Amino acid sequence: FSQTVIPETDGVYYFGIKWGCGAGAEGYFNTSIDNVVLEEVATLTTVSVEDINIEVNQEVAVTTTFTNQSGEPIAATITEVTSDPAVGLLIENREGTYYVKGLVAGIYTLTVTAEADGVSQSGQASVTVTSITGIESPNRLSFLQTNNAIRFPEAVSAVKLYSLQGQTVISETQTDAVNVSFLAKGLYVLQLTDNQGLQSLHKIVIR
Repeated sequence: FSQTVIPETDGVYYFGIKWGCGAGAEGYFNTSIDNVVLEEVATLTTVSVEDINIEVNQEVAVTTTFTNQSGEPIAATITEVTSDPAVGLLIENREGTYYVKGLVAGIYTLTVTAEADGVSQSGQASVTVTSITGIESPNRLSFLQTNNAIRFPEAVSAVKLYSLQGQTVISETQTDAVNVSFLAKGLYVLQLTDNQGLQSLHKIVIR
């Protein structure tokens, strides 16, 4: 017969085994397993992410530390990096190293998810982007702004307007104009998406 035994700690284990057969005979014998040493599994338990402070248009690599249940550093693979709010922070993966670039001033929550030994964990950090200059993206879709509306001479599949705090104040799809007359005066970020998925960020001022 066979019996699987899974020890939970290091040490010496003793077993008493009773046997029997159909003829009524039975007996006992003892055995032991000496010097049981459990192999530690380097399971990922903690993902630590450093806070980031950058200016608009500045780029920096995301710094992370992965540890196991003993607090020792282990190798892990980053599987995802996301930002909340999702707009205003550019995230790029370059051969396994993630970089963030500030597009819009504000405070973002960066979530890094990593995996080791089949176990996935996440860690968070704060990203603070300062200054409001140079936020326009190079891929610019054209628009016309008046006191009450923003109009689009080209086909636009999606329009989103954000406050500098990352709040969505306008969100529309398949439109050639949006009404902005109800908005408070100030600086906003306009995100446009064309029918090919090309996105463009623009700084606009509501007067």
